[in-house]
Amino acid sequence: MKARLATLADGSVFAALTAVLGYPADSAVICARLERILNTPENAVFVAEDEGVVVGWLHVFLRPLLESDLSAEIGGLVVAPSARRHGAGRRLISAAESWAQGQGAKLLTVRCRTERLEGNRFYDALGFRMTKVQNVWRRSLVG
Repeated sequence: MKARLATLADGSVFAALTAVLGYPADSAVICARLERILNTPENAVFVAEDEGVVVGWLHVFLRPLLESDLSAEIGGLVVAPSARRHGAGRRLISAAESWAQGQGAKLLTVRCRTERLEGNRFYDALGFRMTKVQNVWRRSLVG
């Protein structure tokens, strides 16, 4: 199992993995999003490969705020159910940490829905600590 930076060629398998998170999207849509992200230096996307097969991805981005030191945030992480508990998630987190440190980030944040019990246990086991509970408010900018 290894982690590496994603390329546009990886986009075709991202749609199926993203659907595992509950966010189904057409492969062309995912590829367009990936291209935009890969062309922004404040972002990185890593893939986990098992014998050359992509089994997971992680998106990490810098989060500059006025009130605190530069930090990085995991925007998404998914590992195929068949590849879980084989080190893919840990490799992806390690790659994100290294990238974030290289960018000067002092902190790595991840958000995980409360109902994703397996995900919450995973982050806790890796040393992430829950620091707050909050409401998330959204307002559509379309239409």
